Amino acid sequence: YIINISKELLSEVLENEVVKFKIVSTKRITQIRIWYKDTEWHMYESWDIYHLAHKCKEWALSKGHYISLIIDEDDKTKCRYVLNLSWNDGYEVDFVLASEPYDTETEAIFKACEYIMENKCGR
Repeated sequence: YIINISKELLSEVLENEVVKFKIVSTKRITQIRIWYKDTEWHMYESWDIYHLAHKCKEWALSKGHYISLIIDEDDKTKCRYVLNLSWNDGYEVDFVLASEPYDTETEAIFKACEYIMENKCGR
């Protein structure tokens, strides 16, 4: 289970500076352990990967973007993300921003949020 998410995005979403993180995966659950700057090194917070993906979607919504997922037309086992962007005048438009299909919904959500953060989209 490969998870591509940056420390910068985790810091933005969780509103605390992330120093490092580690993915811990078992047959039943995938978690991400996160160490923060303000805590001692042996202190960390553990998140279920799906709960973290939901938190990322909420963060995107706070920036004025709704993330929805669509099944890739060429490979039904993969998905792409769609960002619904809202402009100041109330105009809304859907953009498919994924240049490639993603293997999991969480990967697509994290990639959409990385796009929002890197392009400084939103409020």
